[in-house]
Amino acid sequence: MAIPTVKLISVATPKIPEASAGRSALPSRSIAPYSSPPTDLRWSRVEEFFRSRELRPNTHKSYKRAFRAFLSWTDKGWQDITARDIDRYKEYLKALPSERGGQRCSKSGLRPSPATINLALSALQSLFKWLCARDYIAKDPMLLLEMPKPDPVQPQEWSADEVRRLFAATQQRGQTAQRDRALLWVLLHGLRAREVEALNLADFDGQRLHIREAKDDSVGQVPLLPEAIAALQGYLCARGEEVGSESPLFVSESNNSKGQRLSYWGIYKVVKDLASIAGVEDSHPHRGRHTVATQMVSRGMNPLLARQITRHKSEKSFERYSQRALQIQAEEQFLQLFADRQDRETVGDEDTIADEHENAIQLEAVAEEPSNWPQVKPVAMPLNEIDVVRVYQLKITLLGVRPKVWRRIQVQETMTLAQLHSVLQAVMGWEGYHLHEFPISEDETLTLAALIGDELFSFSYLYDFGDMWQHEIEVEKRLASEPGNCYPVCLAGKRACPPEDCGGDWGYAHLLKVLKNPRHPEYRERKEWVGRGFNPKAFDLKEVNQALRELELQSAGATR
Repeated sequence: MAIPTVKLISVATPKIPEASAGRSALPSRSIAPYSSPPTDLRWSRVEEFFRSRELRPNTHKSYKRAFRAFLSWTDKGWQDITARDIDRYKEYLKALPSERGGQRCSKSGLRPSPATINLALSALQSLFKWLCARDYIAKDPMLLLEMPKPDPVQPQEWSADEVRRLFAATQQRGQTAQRDRALLWVLLHGLRAREVEALNLADFDGQRLHIREAKDDSVGQVPLLPEAIAALQGYLCARGEEVGSESPLFVSESNNSKGQRLSYWGIYKVVKDLASIAGVEDSHPHRGRHTVATQMVSRGMNPLLARQITRHKSEKSFERYSQRALQIQAEEQFLQLFADRQDRETVGDEDTIADEHENAIQLEAVAEEPSNWPQVKPVAMPLNEIDVVRVYQLKITLLGVRPKVWRRIQVQETMTLAQLHSVLQAVMGWEGYHLHEFPISEDETLTLAALIGDELFSFSYLYDFGDMWQHEIEVEKRLASEPGNCYPVCLAGKRACPPEDCGGDWGYAHLLKVLKNPRHPEYRERKEWVGRGFNPKAFDLKEVNQALRELELQSAGATR
């Protein structure tokens, strides 16, 4: 018997959602299609707040981040937030691990710093104050909030060695080497990264930079050092393009933005890359500002004048640099005090012993003088009426160098500043390759008698406008010349003069560091450059006085 054809009929089976699989049977119901979660209505108030305020881009970004973090922490509406909620959130922030660093914590590694917490709470404080003013909430929950006390912000200046390494790193940057060197010089004049970003060609007049866009409207002018001017001019010349006055001063060399204005983050990346090459940790563009501010005060510049260069509006915000400069000076003098002691021979410092011996003789004479001796009243007599030539005793100290390099000399009062320059070159050990200056007077035909008179004070002498060797000349005494003595004469001194063209006090400090370490990668090159005979601790009094005698003979021969 033939089997009839069977037709299969498929019956649709409703699909059970995965979430309900395993549950007991429930009455069937229609399943709504998937839709995105509803928008957080609380954010509409935040957007309204932003529209009512003109915030800087960075402030807007940090506020937005703070608001999102707070809304992810709580489900409450703005009107339901209480002071207790704010206290709980503050404690939550304190315990929150920080990805960017902060205070050390034994359990969670790093915690946010008080400044980071204050930034988040300040954003909320502004928002709640605005919500209360608009009557969106009845009471401000942050009215009585006590902010965490922030740690005092300490300057993060680069050391002299770090600056040298950063400049050396620019030489390894290929086609951006000249730009990066010029950029580093500008940052070391105290400009903020945003100010550098906004600079146009018209803002560089060949001598200074004109800051037209700045934080807190701190616009102004910044004078440039000769090295910075040369670096900027070299960079602009190397660009080799036709640019207008409104063209950016610094441009990007990356493939995506070549020729466009170097952005804030581009400047940040350049500094990071240089620091990576140089091995300088925790570097960012603002450290250049810290460095120049601290250096200006450390070198004796009036903080009020230094603020004109950095354009700090607040005296309080600049105070940290003054405190840091005091700390640096205290450390340097402390180290120098004990370095001087270590440099002395076991028998003591010769010139100090001589002074003490002279004082002892004078005291002994006074002690033995009979009280019944007749008192002789001195008679004043003009110097030009007696055949006595006065001499000045001067102490010359090379500033910025540690351990100290100094000389003590005696010179006739009839000597001119031009002649004193030649004497200083001989006693210090300079070779006279560079320009010099006495800031106290442009007239170098002026005699010491006319300049100093009977006063005891200090004045300065600058040698080499590139390395900027600053000398302090202290007038210690004015006394009668000794019969039979030749002047000028060197009485004492310490340590050798730095080599010419070694890079100033920063470069010399690095040179000494290299020469102390035969395993340093630059040791062989530097040792060959200074020569085998160079000894930074050496000072030969006889050799110096021989140089003065030769100088005197040359002067006598020139006048014949």
